[in-house]
Amino acid sequence: MGYYVEKEIVTHMKNNTPKSITNFFSAENLTKIVSDAQLSSNPTEIEIFDYNILKSKILLASAASISDILDKIDQKLAKQNDTSDVQGDKSAIQSILDTLFKLANTSAASFLAYTEQTIVCAVTAFETYFRDRLATAIATKPEIAKQFADKDIKVKRIIEINFDVRKEIGNLIVEKNMSFQNLDDVQNLYYKIFGKDVFENRELSYLKDIFEIRHLIVHRGSIVDRSFVSKTNKKAKIGTRFMLSRTEVAKMIQTIEKIVQRTEEMVSHKLGC
Repeated sequence: MGYYVEKEIVTHMKNNTPKSITNFFSAENLTKIVSDAQLSSNPTEIEIFDYNILKSKILLASAASISDILDKIDQKLAKQNDTSDVQGDKSAIQSILDTLFKLANTSAASFLAYTEQTIVCAVTAFETYFRDRLATAIATKPEIAKQFADKDIKVKRIIEINFDVRKEIGNLIVEKNMSFQNLDDVQNLYYKIFGKDVFENRELSYLKDIFEIRHLIVHRGSIVDRSFVSKTNKKAKIGTRFMLSRTEVAKMIQTIEKIVQRTEEMVSHKLGC
């Protein structure tokens, strides 16, 4: 589990005697303990990314288990729907079918919820990494900070951080002057600072599609509109729900993970840390 997680568990047990062992090992309690341990260990940007991308994988795994339920329901429906050889009360058979359809609808909604939130979580992990990694680089390397000498910082923000400008200079510059939802800007910014592209051409195009899908999920409830069709390479009918398979979502996570890990190696090499 790791030193910091184990230490946090011991501390938690000393300070919060659980009413029962079941309460201690509840999902809510363990999640809090592990999250507190991650924070107390002063994690790096890549460690935070790994933790966040793990949440995406867990969401996708949950969708996978629901998909298995859907497959079984589909088989059951096909079997029950063939009533030619079935002897018995037709109303009873219909009741069974109605129950199965309701269960199928519930499972389908759950599958969509998990796959969609997987994408939202993965893109957020991506944006957070690129934002925070750059902020740290600016704060630790004066020569990088000097490249942003023309940027303005509001006095209000300086007061809010208790005048600790040296420590927060990276965040102050990044939060006001940069958008990490614009992938072209991210590409240009990292090239300007580190002298190397972080995305290959095919990756950049694919990432833009992923970001548009996330935008569609968050702002349109996954219902396809003209803007989505015009901005992506996806063939989708306007007014319908955009859906992805588990395999497609897994590929998105793998691509994001590969790009971030490669970027971390490049940035660490350039910064000498």
